[in-house]
Amino acid sequence: MRTAGCRDHASTQVRLENNLGSARPDLESDEIDWPDSVITRHNGDPNSFRTMMNKLSQPIRVISSVVASSIISVCFHTTWNLWLFLPATLRKRFYLFLRSNAPRRPFQACRLPGGFALKVAREPLIEVSNMRFVEANTSIPVPHVYDWIPSQGGPGLIIMTWIEGEDLRKWLGDRTHFPDEYYSLADDLENGEDVDIQGTIAKLETFTPEIDYSDASFVVDDLRQSISQLRALPPPGDGRVCGLNGQPLVCLRYDGNRDVEHKLHPVKDVPTFHQLLLDQVGWKDIRLPRILLIGEKVLTRHYEIRFAHSDLNPTNILIKDGRLAAIIDWEMAGWYPEYWEYTMLHLQNRNRKPLAMFWRHVNPCGRQYDEELKFERALWHSSGHTFIPPGVVEDDPYDIPID
Repeated sequence: MRTAGCRDHASTQVRLENNLGSARPDLESDEIDWPDSVITRHNGDPNSFRTMMNKLSQPIRVISSVVASSIISVCFHTTWNLWLFLPATLRKRFYLFLRSNAPRRPFQACRLPGGFALKVAREPLIEVSNMRFVEANTSIPVPHVYDWIPSQGGPGLIIMTWIEGEDLRKWLGDRTHFPDEYYSLADDLENGEDVDIQGTIAKLETFTPEIDYSDASFVVDDLRQSISQLRALPPPGDGRVCGLNGQPLVCLRYDGNRDVEHKLHPVKDVPTFHQLLLDQVGWKDIRLPRILLIGEKVLTRHYEIRFAHSDLNPTNILIKDGRLAAIIDWEMAGWYPEYWEYTMLHLQNRNRKPLAMFWRHVNPCGRQYDEELKFERALWHSSGHTFIPPGVVEDDPYDIPID
């Protein structure tokens, strides 16, 4: 009896599979292939029946996908929130252990398992605050911060999303073309040929490249809109030059009294900010009179306060599939005079003609600040970590005394 029963069960299973097996939804397809036997039992037209049933099944598929995603999200966030309850010292040890086993390059965040990135940061609180502020108030693509460790007794850490993309330098390099003579001279210089090094470098600087913008429109628009969104953020009402929420600024140009490297505490207005920068000028007897002459108009103008990234060097801009994938490295961002993004952008890309041409094409600030750039270039040359002492540059125009 058991054997027969088993045979009856098996034959029944075969009949069910033959009759209804094809009615099982194909998970790789958007439509269910309903068998003719099912359609016949409903006395319906095959085409209209299939159309009706597939329309009815679509909401179920969408709801199932949403429910599954919600469950996964809830589980992740619940687990992550429990993880954040652990002491910061324990979390830091775990992150550094992961970092020690991850491939990394100097001065860059390293990729961790699970799509995370770990960055060692001088001022994690400032950078985290900036990223969260931009993420909450703009549509600019920035890494999402999951955790951060204060810089107490060692470096600070930031755990955020890893974002794929090639940096602006590589992306632009693939679209930049120089004359053949340029590449020939560059090869001679690189291969150590018997050439006049200074003369060859000077010759290379005279070449103007061509940039192919045929597939760059989305990247250009994305960058322009991103900087415009930053500049449209409402500033503090008191005109201060400061970090977010009155925090200090991380400013490589400032080298005065500070309790953390490069930290500039909030100042009450733009003139005070200018004076602080002028105070950093080295060799004041030689340099300061000429800098004051160059910046005469700048020092007397009124400037609005705008939020600026302040470090838009090409490695901080990631591009993927013809669109802006992310802007990273926000530790220097804050509330600055309106020209600051423009001047810092051009100073950081000095001696990089293709990048200077590209940013003039983008025109992210909506106008040029060329007088301010001349003033900032003089300050950049004469103060902070970018200071070049007199005599290093032959016939340095900043070292010529004013009659």
